[in-house]
Amino acid sequence: MSAKKPIRLIITFSILLYILSQNSTIFAENLAPGPSRVITSEAVTPPEAVAAPAAILMDAKTGNIFFERNADEKMYPASMTKVMTALLVLEHPGIDFGEVLTVPQDALDSLEWDSSIMGLKAGEVVTINELMYGLLLPSGNDAALVLGEYISGNVKDFAALMTKRAAELGAVSTNFVNPHGLHDENHYTTAHDMALIMKEAIKYPKFKEIISATNFMLPPSNKRETETEIKNTNKLIISGEYYNPDVYGGKTGYTDEAKHTLACYAKRGEIELVAVVMGDEKNMTYTDSTLLFDYCFDNYEYRRVINSNYETDIELYSGETKNGVAVLRPAENIMILLPKDVTDDELVTIADTSGFTGETIAYGDRAGTITVSYDSKIIAQSELVSVSDVYKKLPEKGKKTDEQEDPAFVPVFSENSEGEKDKQGFFEAYGKHAVTFGVIAFIVAAFLFTRALIISERRRREFLSRKQRRLNRTVR
Repeated sequence: MSAKKPIRLIITFSILLYILSQNSTIFAENLAPGPSRVITSEAVTPPEAVAAPAAILMDAKTGNIFFERNADEKMYPASMTKVMTALLVLEHPGIDFGEVLTVPQDALDSLEWDSSIMGLKAGEVVTINELMYGLLLPSGNDAALVLGEYISGNVKDFAALMTKRAAELGAVSTNFVNPHGLHDENHYTTAHDMALIMKEAIKYPKFKEIISATNFMLPPSNKRETETEIKNTNKLIISGEYYNPDVYGGKTGYTDEAKHTLACYAKRGEIELVAVVMGDEKNMTYTDSTLLFDYCFDNYEYRRVINSNYETDIELYSGETKNGVAVLRPAENIMILLPKDVTDDELVTIADTSGFTGETIAYGDRAGTITVSYDSKIIAQSELVSVSDVYKKLPEKGKKTDEQEDPAFVPVFSENSEGEKDKQGFFEAYGKHAVTFGVIAFIVAAFLFTRALIISERRRREFLSRKQRRLNRTVR
């Protein structure tokens, strides 16, 4: 037996023991899919009273859609554009809202006389925080230009960045040419794209803080002696005829060409929604948005459609030799908004492991996907991960039947009846090997020791014999 082989076996056994001593954790990644077109049922009636020529209602968490009308038709966004402008400021590396900027003259010179502004003056020193409030509350085009130049150096490059970022969010039917939304034939988006941009923006607490404010007091500056109040243009969060307590905030827009537009975020309980209406008549944006929100709040509820306790398995082979069976579970629980009347029988769950071709697998390895569909639409998806280890079988001599258990393969983590990881099998199997190797090592050592004694005794006798012969010659 080579001296290296026992050493290698000891090292391998030690490594396996170390692995067993560690706590394994599955790091789940939210893989709920992009939007699946309208999720509805026969028992719910869509809000056909919505007047906007283009509209969409989207789950703010998953992107699933509950209502749409001409949602992919290219239209002018007007000042909803500023949601994208704000998002790029929020995403800017190392952004400091307390940083002060000086308003350049050229930013003001490019604005039309009747443009909506926050009231900046050339040479005025203001903070980024003040500009963000001026951008989203009174819809300041002057603030948009200053922020755009701050991020990219000039409006053209900033607009290109806006379009690029929109495409990364899935808003592929959008093209921006300015940071404020004043009319340009090449400046367009869709209701669906705008909802995706809004969905991303509300991930930032700062954005939600600003759009939920009814007003903001601009402090005195080097060009303004007193405080100046700026007000939110969104009537859904202001006491009055259109006030909606579920609405957190949003961004209004208007140009002659775009007509009235509105992107809004609302929340009731755990349900979070984004609604976008475009091409609407004055104040109908508020009525339509409320109709959309109430429709979902009243008719939908969260359901767990993927349960992390769900199990499936996959057989692993090396050629024709079966290494074992790996147990797989979803990486996470996923809750999805569904119409209240939808039953579990209407949900179709498919576990797909066809793409996994490995011969072995370790705890936590990804091995496939689980997909849930409703009404032929994918509504949720998660990765399948292994909750057991499967190694290749150790080579053994002799023929075995299929019914015989191979002691060389025991999953490091198997599932017992209580669902807890059972490590006993590992030690039982590999412990037997350790005993075997120990016995072999003892036999070899005993053999070598006995052989050494025999050789030593033989040499002692030869020595004594030679000594006696020399004495006999001396006597003669």
